[in-house]
Amino acid sequence: MTNEDPAAPRMFTATRQRLDMFTSEEQDILTDVEPIMQSIRRIMHLSGYNDNDPLSAEDQSYIIDNVLNHHPDKAAKIGAGIEHLTVSRHSSFPDSRCFYVVSTDGSRIDFSYRKCLENFVKTKYPDAADLFIGKYFRRPRSEGKREQSVAPEEPTENR
Repeated sequence: MTNEDPAAPRMFTATRQRLDMFTSEEQDILTDVEPIMQSIRRIMHLSGYNDNDPLSAEDQSYIIDNVLNHHPDKAAKIGAGIEHLTVSRHSSFPDSRCFYVVSTDGSRIDFSYRKCLENFVKTKYPDAADLFIGKYFRRPRSEGKREQSVAPEEPTENR
């Protein structure tokens, strides 16, 4: 158990970036993106869902409204209609968990929360999106290794 004070100011984003590296305009974007990213992390890693468990009605509504609705290829991801959403290990990246749409026709397809959030930012903040996305989703520097522009905990592929 940690002794963190919930009222104490945070120093890092949900993607482990230092808050002081973001401009004032990017801080406005963080106000929109951080609560969504924190909810994604909670649902994906802290809610106790086993692989392929359907999300609760509340979590499913949240993910559809705040994440999936922003996917650039939303219609293809929803397919015949949403039966339910799940969290599970990715078939090609077994160390990663991701969201899946289970359609009413029984098909199952993964979707990238990162693509959803990037599209949300590009739509709402077109002038600041590219710089923000580059900062927010890059891996934090660790012991002399070069920084990479890769989303943490979700594989990058065409999802």
